[in-house]
Amino acid sequence: VPAGATLRDYLDWLQKKRRTVSGTNAIEPATVPAAAPPNYDITSVALEGTADDERARLTARIRVQLPRADEWVRVPLELSEAVLRGSSYKGSGESLPDRQAESGDYAWWFRGRGEHELTLDLSVPVLRQLPRRRLQLSIPPTVVSSLKLRVPHPGVQVRGGERGAI
Repeated sequence: VPAGATLRDYLDWLQKKRRTVSGTNAIEPATVPAAAPPNYDITSVALEGTADDERARLTARIRVQLPRADEWVRVPLELSEAVLRGSSYKGSGESLPDRQAESGDYAWWFRGRGEHELTLDLSVPVLRQLPRRRLQLSIPPTVVSSLKLRVPHPGVQVRGGERGAI
């Protein structure tokens, strides 16, 4: 409901969207919105950090592009395996963290046309699957992603996950 709207405004709007069909109220097919594309674009995700036997400490730089100026947009960031230790923002508008969803994923709110850059300080557990160690982190869909990870062990072999997962 838009800010400042009253219950009467909402009910009037709802009444305009409905019509009577065979004595029952139904929403007209023409008023059901089609699946609209997201009103944001995650242009890149860059992760950099170090890992030991227990945890990886990563800095994530996430760039988001918004086409509209005066609209708050919720951007799901995933990152459910990580613990957020801190954040900073720079960009052409405002940002607010969203509380963590029931799924464990993170999300952020942005407002303002143009580019927004979010820098997150993350801690991610290293999973032990002897004789291997595994780092798993879900990232949001993007065209450009990178990971630079320093580990204190010589001879480390690196493999990427399925579907471009890091």
